[in-house]
Amino acid sequence: SFSKNTAASLYGTHPRHFGMLSDSGLQVLATIYEAIEAIGCFPTQLWWLLFPLLDKPKGGFRPIVLCFALLRLWERLRRPALANFDVVNGRTYWGCGKHKSAEQIMWTHAVKAEAHGAQGNVTGGFFWDGHKYYESFDLGVLNARARKAGIHPIICKVTYNLWRGPR
Repeated sequence: SFSKNTAASLYGTHPRHFGMLSDSGLQVLATIYEAIEAIGCFPTQLWWLLFPLLDKPKGGFRPIVLCFALLRLWERLRRPALANFDVVNGRTYWGCGKHKSAEQIMWTHAVKAEAHGAQGNVTGGFFWDGHKYYESFDLGVLNARARKAGIHPIICKVTYNLWRGPR
């Protein structure tokens, strides 16, 4: 289940709200997910909700990732099917996955670079901005790895179509 403190979506729906649906409501939700997986993508009208712009105190806007509740629930439901992918393809330098964060990875690498530099060595590194990150994926390689990890092709199709959505 979702934590009470997890963020609500931009349109106000909290993932825990789905727990209040009746059995017939859950059946309708299941039918919606079946349609999404049959088509291979979520309704495009929801894509803009992925990157709302928040006002900065000193002016301007800051984009944040705030997934819509329907997507967050789908991801949670499909999580067991994706668990093996991290086992097969996990990398220590990735800032996503179970018990990881981009900030933690950044600080870990900064400390390692500092220690390496203190020994008189030269270090280097980079951080890849997510703006065009997903467009750089070789979907053929990713599909091969997904098959190797036992991930159903429909899950891949829905996920890839989300990545291709407007940013």
